[in-house]
Amino acid sequence: MDILYIINPISGNGKGKEVPPLILMNQQSGLQNSNKVVFTKFAGEAREIARTYIARGFTKIIAVGGDGTVNEVASEVAGTNCQLGIIPVGSGNGLARHLGIPLSPAKALSLVHQNNVLQIDTASVNQRPFFCTSGTGFDAHIGQLFSQSVSRGFSSYFKTTLREFHNYQSHNYRITVDGKILKRRAFLATVANASQYGNNAHIAPQAHVNDGWLDLVIVKPFPLFAAPWLALDLFRKRIHHNRYIEALTGKEISIERLEKEVIHIDGEPLMEEANLRFTLKPGNLNVIVPET
Repeated sequence: MDILYIINPISGNGKGKEVPPLILMNQQSGLQNSNKVVFTKFAGEAREIARTYIARGFTKIIAVGGDGTVNEVASEVAGTNCQLGIIPVGSGNGLARHLGIPLSPAKALSLVHQNNVLQIDTASVNQRPFFCTSGTGFDAHIGQLFSQSVSRGFSSYFKTTLREFHNYQSHNYRITVDGKILKRRAFLATVANASQYGNNAHIAPQAHVNDGWLDLVIVKPFPLFAAPWLALDLFRKRIHHNRYIEALTGKEISIERLEKEVIHIDGEPLMEEANLRFTLKPGNLNVIVPET
């Protein structure tokens, strides 16, 4: 079986560089027939690499990196007969955490040689694939600032959030869920395929990657005193019970904004047109997961 490892060398402050020696140890133990290790050099290259090696007949494509790297690789594996493996070495590791994939590179690597595969859904926004969350509002704003920060990790993300919270203004949105129109003023609006952003921050605790549904979470404007309770509920998987949350599900969701603004896709920010259309392809991606 031909296995490709696509490694982002800067993910997790260089944690991905620890993986090649582990791969070599497994190869010497006779656990692999054939493998190839490729390091990415720039954003977007993981997609190109995955596409090339899928065409060459590689059957397992392993993403070694954070949520951005996983998104790139999974976008190419989706819709094929190949299997996606994840060795999470990023800051958030949202999809890996949702699927129960170990955060230890050695333990995650051991899953590659098993054949326990889960077919999960592929979501998209304006035809851009995502596998955890995508949305607009405060979280996208923070994602953009965090991407420009020299410091990485959860502490840096938390500090950025605290600094920006007081000045951020909620926006008006026209939201359509399977034909039903809602007009909302919201702090943020996130569409989820998986339950969390990453770091066990569960924005959509009831979301499942293989249920054939998109979960929409609208965070309404809230007073300052409510912020600690929202944060607590976010990490306790109870945010959908909070009075400032509106949670819905649908097969197709659109969010209309007043102008072109930043959104986030699996934690990565990008500028996108004012109108956002979210769709889902059920069971479109084969992912290697732990046995349950």
